[in-house]
Amino acid sequence: MNEYYYMSKEKLKNEEEIWPFQYGKNNADLLNLCDSFLLSNNLSLLEATYRDLNKILPSALIETIFENIRKKEFETKPHRLKSVHLFIKYVDVFNFRLRYRQDKGYIYKAKIVNGIQFEGDMELVTPGIGPKSFQEELELLMQRAHDYWTGRKTAHPIVEKLVEGRVITAELINSA
Repeated sequence: MNEYYYMSKEKLKNEEEIWPFQYGKNNADLLNLCDSFLLSNNLSLLEATYRDLNKILPSALIETIFENIRKKEFETKPHRLKSVHLFIKYVDVFNFRLRYRQDKGYIYKAKIVNGIQFEGDMELVTPGIGPKSFQEELELLMQRAHDYWTGRKTAHPIVEKLVEGRVITAELINSA
């Protein structure tokens, strides 16, 4: 059996179901943005909406573009916003907690019960948005999204396993 690791801000019980990460109160606004952009493919609407949402959701544009590429070219792969994000290596989940959660949170071994699965390099997602023009950033994001969904890895990958399905905690292994 493969071992997977999960980082939670909250303490969970053993055998507790793990739910997808929530952006803000819930993922509804971000999912609506993804769906609106997919239906309209309107870049100026996306840019205006992103500028609004970016105040509260810094990853809104990134997730929208990644979902757009997934839906168009890799529809059988799991939706990032509807998936539990797991790590394959303990060192990666530990470093994730240091880098993005100020070394706060709980690290669990996790068990995949069922669901659609995909392994991608988180380093293609995390660079964020730079100071270039919106069009240039959009093109870079689209290339990174395509690379992510094809399974390309960077020089120093952090492999995340997406599971759009049921995942439960197996045991708490580290807390800070």
